[in-house]
Amino acid sequence: MTGHENDLVGCKIQVKDRKSSQLISDTRITAYDTVQKVVKISASGLKYSGQQEVSVLIFCPNRLLEYYGVLERPVIANEFEIRLHSGRNKEDRKKQRYEMKAKGQVEGIVIEKQMIILRKPIEFITHNISANGVLLETMAGSFEKGDRIQILLELGETTIQGEYEVVRIQNQNLWTTEYGCRYIVGRKRGKDYGRREESKKVKKGSN
Repeated sequence: MTGHENDLVGCKIQVKDRKSSQLISDTRITAYDTVQKVVKISASGLKYSGQQEVSVLIFCPNRLLEYYGVLERPVIANEFEIRLHSGRNKEDRKKQRYEMKAKGQVEGIVIEKQMIILRKPIEFITHNISANGVLLETMAGSFEKGDRIQILLELGETTIQGEYEVVRIQNQNLWTTEYGCRYIVGRKRGKDYGRREESKKVKKGSN
């Protein structure tokens, strides 16, 4: 596990069957055992047909985490356990994509190795997301392959903000294009972002 492990309780989690890639549960983590590496989720609406190999995507503050694990029968009537482990085989290291429609915005773009914060962020919508990337759709011609961009993605109560590289361009038309982006590094809300927010408050107060 990573340094995010203490933040897992309360985080949104999506659970998929590893063989069929079918979504089993979309819920929140109710408890986490740091020694046994076990997360617990509610049994509500979850059909159990015996021990099951699963993949999980966990939405932590400013980061997405993906693990493989085993869904096990409930210890008590209203809970399930998922024992987390890392993939061992070559194919296990490939991150699974999770279909997800969510709105976000590109806040900045790297020009000559410096992140330039955009005065007007570029809005987009996601098609799918994984622990190491996102497929987003926005205005045609917004980016080129190799561009590095700063993304702010709102996922309910979770905010993902980080730097991504455009690695794939597809489904282009006159109005929109899809961009496959690879995660590079997470970012905290920096000074530039804070200044923009403060500027908005000043303008609003001056009215």
